[in-house]
Amino acid sequence: MVPATFLQTLEQSGLAAWVNSSARILGLLSGIHLIGFTIVVGGAFVCALHMVGAVFADRPSREITGTALRVMTAGLLVSLITGGLLFMPRAQAAVANWIFGLKMLLLVAAVLSMLIVPRFAQQADFGSVLKLRAWGFVIAALWLAVGAAGAAFILLE
Repeated sequence: MVPATFLQTLEQSGLAAWVNSSARILGLLSGIHLIGFTIVVGGAFVCALHMVGAVFADRPSREITGTALRVMTAGLLVSLITGGLLFMPRAQAAVANWIFGLKMLLLVAAVLSMLIVPRFAQQADFGSVLKLRAWGFVIAALWLAVGAAGAAFILLE
């Protein structure tokens, strides 16, 4: 659990006041956050579709997943920075919201799943191909769930 004093300090910071000072700033940060997330999900889907054998079947899995992971890392950094800024003015309300907690849990699971992928991408035996395909479905489902939880948090807040 995050201490309430820390959350209050975040909400009362100058940066939180700046973020909350204008609808344009909030809109710009939200737009950039969405672009970062779109990059992450796009990379995840390229990776997942390759892992299930639907795209780039002639290319080595290590090459496709490696490139996808680099692109996803860039998008994730953008999303984490903008998400942190958007979080600051409403930190206490966000932490108290179970949907936000679910989104964060799904985000951690999605990121951890992407760290496991390169291990399977380097293997070529039949059993690992099935594992690779299963991870492809898991990755796609996790990132879709992160997006759905984020949208639910915004809509139901």
